[in-house]
Amino acid sequence: MKASRFLPLIGLAIFAYLLWSIDLGKLAASFLSLDPLLFLAALGLSVVAIALKAVKWQVIIRSYGLPFPFREALRGWLVGFAIGLVTPGKIGDFARAYYLKERANMGRALTTVVVDRLADILILFLLAAIGLTAFVTLYVPNDLLLAGVYGFFVLFLAGLALFSRTRVMIRVLRPFYRWFISDARKGTVKAVFDDFYGGVAVMVGKKRLMLASLAITLLIWIVTIFYVWVLAVAMGLAVPYWFLFLTFPIVGLLFALPISFSGLGTREAALLFFLSYVGIGAEQAIAYSLLMLVVDYLLGAAGFALWTRHPIHLRVGKNNL
Repeated sequence: MKASRFLPLIGLAIFAYLLWSIDLGKLAASFLSLDPLLFLAALGLSVVAIALKAVKWQVIIRSYGLPFPFREALRGWLVGFAIGLVTPGKIGDFARAYYLKERANMGRALTTVVVDRLADILILFLLAAIGLTAFVTLYVPNDLLLAGVYGFFVLFLAGLALFSRTRVMIRVLRPFYRWFISDARKGTVKAVFDDFYGGVAVMVGKKRLMLASLAITLLIWIVTIFYVWVLAVAMGLAVPYWFLFLTFPIVGLLFALPISFSGLGTREAALLFFLSYVGIGAEQAIAYSLLMLVVDYLLGAAGFALWTRHPIHLRVGKNNL
């Protein structure tokens, strides 16, 4: 059994420790202070963020000249989001590719999802680097920490540049292709690889569409941080919007680590740490994080409902995913 399967237990262990170390009565009281109208407003903003993500995916798909209605893009996003809630990391993102199977081959469908995620990570890294720089400068001066963040950002950009070069990736992946792919699957894998990088080449040539996707990604983050700010106000937490703008992208990076289910444990620990600098207690911070989880699962429930009506068929063929 692979050790990676146990990684999500790290987040669960962190969550269990946090619950053990706080006053559960105060945690319950934090939930009871929730303003229902403001909570509904926050929920509405989270829906807007998901809708913008569907629009961004549409923009990326458009680089192929493929018609893909907003309704289908939104359905794919919600289903992928729902699957991602119950799997480590961002596996659910790749489920979206299955909704393109009637319009594109496997490689190109995966390209749209990967490019979408790379745009997310690029903007997230950028915002996190800016936010951490400001946070460290204002609260915990530490040049070594800043150097580490900038180093990771540079490595990410270098990796992105290498990833976009077909010849480099052929050399990197050739040993894995020879040693770990069976002869029966080599033809299929090669076709997917060729289609994938053929799609990358198409997208690289559509610079305006790629810039538009980055701009939409930035807008998504602005809306998302506004959503979590309204959620904080709904709980009576005195957290400035600018503080969340600086710190929440960092929380987002930690949330993306494949060491928990639905970010359980990692998000609570990160929010507890950052919010302590603006006078928010541990019980309130954890209740705030759990309320975000409630919003996630409400959206996930919509995704699962759509999945039951339009299930993904995990059958691989020439033009299927």
